[in-house]
Amino acid sequence: MNADKRNEFQNSLDRDSINQLHAALLQVSQTCYDIKKLCATIIGSVVAGVVGLAQVQPDVRVEYSFFLIGAAISSFFWFLDGQNYLLQRKIRLRMKELANNIAERSGFVNLVDGIGMPIARRSKQDNLLLQSAFNHSMVFYYLLTSIFITLALLQIFGVLPTIVLKKTS
Repeated sequence: MNADKRNEFQNSLDRDSINQLHAALLQVSQTCYDIKKLCATIIGSVVAGVVGLAQVQPDVRVEYSFFLIGAAISSFFWFLDGQNYLLQRKIRLRMKELANNIAERSGFVNLVDGIGMPIARRSKQDNLLLQSAFNHSMVFYYLLTSIFITLALLQIFGVLPTIVLKKTS
């Protein structure tokens, strides 16, 4: 088999790999959105549960631990979403690597800037874990966690009074 046929065959394999990785990337991206929806649903359910408890048991006191539970739930989903973001980054880096291989075999060097997002300036040595936890798509969790922690601190220091949910009749 001559070099041109070998390169053509390898390019075909790499293109197929890029297409498969792109399909996986889309699925992971949808999962990130679903994680945010599930987080909001669970927090809404916890709040509704506390309000429902007040209907069954009058004079329920909502202490700071309620807010810390909300912060813990938010942080847990932040971690899950960060894992998915990290996976997306690794998939994009692999797709870029495959595309660069195709470009090199075609006689071009460093032509591919990125797949889906320009990531050429970032190398594999970058701290992907830190980037996966702190990026623009995690603002939802920053805000949610900081709101719960702030409310807990306000209540701990007496600025926010203990909330007493009374049974309505």
